[in-house]
Amino acid sequence: MRSIDVAQRLREKHAELGLERQADMARMLGVTEATVSRIYSGKRNPGAVVVIRMLELWPDVFSADGGER
Repeated sequence: MRSIDVAQRLREKHAELGLERQADMARMLGVTEATVSRIYSGKRNPGAVVVIRMLELWPDVFSADGGER
């Protein structure tokens, strides 16, 4: 079984959506901009709130193809 890099998937979605600011992603996830910044920099692991919200927004985000078909 392969581990999933949640922060990497979040960065990929950020780019895919064309978001310019971390604040935009934070708003979508319902967390602070500081939380997103710390996840991106590796200073914090994404918690359950972030993972659950990612699944709500993008149900296939953790599939083998990252939801891309």
